[in-house]
Amino acid sequence: MSLIQSSAPGGFGNMLGTVGARYAQIRAAVADRTERRRKYRQTLAELRVLSDRELADIGIPRAHIRRVALEEFAKDTRHEAV
Repeated sequence: MSLIQSSAPGGFGNMLGTVGARYAQIRAAVADRTERRRKYRQTLAELRVLSDRELADIGIPRAHIRRVALEEFAKDTRHEAV
């Protein structure tokens, strides 16, 4: 006689498989978020080293550097969701 009875198809083993799959999804999401954050910080760093003249040439005021980097980050997020 079993001490654990489950009415779910597949029983306890199926539940462990579901938990394992969810854990894998969470790990992948965290890794993806970390990579996108790294890209954002890299973009920000690259824009910050440009001179005011170089920024003007590409149409970005120095005050908008952070916003531009965040917009690129948001584009990356929207692209992956499609």
